[in-house]
Amino acid sequence: MLFGFKPFKVSHRALKCGFSTIKSDVMSDMKITKKMPITEVVEKYPETVSVFAEHGLHCIGCIAARFENIEQGAAAHGIDADKLVAELNKAVEKE
Repeated sequence: MLFGFKPFKVSHRALKCGFSTIKSDVMSDMKITKKMPITEVVEKYPETVSVFAEHGLHCIGCIAARFENIEQGAAAHGIDADKLVAELNKAVEKE
């Protein structure tokens, strides 16, 4: 006990889970992921608007885009999210 406080234990599972999440995000070569909100991607990378449009996601300014991530928006429109994300990242790399 230190200063009247009992130290807590952190399980190996919690550390492993947290590290793998961080590792996968940091180690990824992709700037854009399918978990990112659509509006965040468009605001950060305006060059992606044409890619969204080419895939049939014309609702960039609609209210759903404000709370949906790319994966959710793609699913709602029957679009392959992985292919969309790959093309979004290509558009960002060109700039």
